[in-house]
Amino acid sequence: MTITPQEKASSRLQPLFCRYVLVLGLLVTASVYASADEAPSAKPADATTATNESNDAAYLKKLDARVATIVASLGVDQEKGARLHALIVAQYRAVNDWHAAHDARLKELRGLVKEADADKTVAAKREILDTTAVLLSLHHRFIAALGNDLNAELIEKVKDGMTVGKVQFTYGGYLEKYPELTDAQKAQVLKLLKAAREEAMDAGSMDAKSAIFNQYKGKINNYLAAQGVGKNKGQKEKPAGNESLETQSK
Repeated sequence: MTITPQEKASSRLQPLFCRYVLVLGLLVTASVYASADEAPSAKPADATTATNESNDAAYLKKLDARVATIVASLGVDQEKGARLHALIVAQYRAVNDWHAAHDARLKELRGLVKEADADKTVAAKREILDTTAVLLSLHHRFIAALGNDLNAELIEKVKDGMTVGKVQFTYGGYLEKYPELTDAQKAQVLKLLKAAREEAMDAGSMDAKSAIFNQYKGKINNYLAAQGVGKNKGQKEKPAGNESLETQSK
């Protein structure tokens, strides 16, 4: 039987082809196992991203509802309401981003201010002023933007909405506790509470807003004490039988 040249070449190539297929199969198998090994390490990153997106979505949903309540209290038309809604949401997010970027550093700087080293104290105070100036600029630009659509009375409503009505609530408490306040004293109490509101609008959380109001309440209490307001009030309201407040609370 005669073997043609083509058949001879084919017989020589068959072992090579088989070895090629075998090597290719091994490479594919190795690739599959390598991908399987990498998959677990990739999943946590995907999960983290999904969680962050979920948290952000939840935050935006809550923020949207809060701002919608504020805008609804203004009684403006739909077009103006949509514009104000976007403006207030943007302000909330800008303030939150600022706090996320600077709060940790500001905490360090305030710690340096308390040190005995004069140079460090001066440098820390300067950096604090420079950093907070950005937040103050955000505040002023926001109020100016509100003024494009709202009068002073409605801007007050926005400020109250962003600080959950703490000015009027706290002011009402002072009027109830000290009905003897003069008009001048009432005006000063209200002035200090509104100053607290301006700062609280730029706070990063509700706890921080409350802390700012508490600081100003301390100023108000000092002012009223210096005015002689409530000087004998504690004696008049002292419980019968000298009961302590702790005992009453029980």
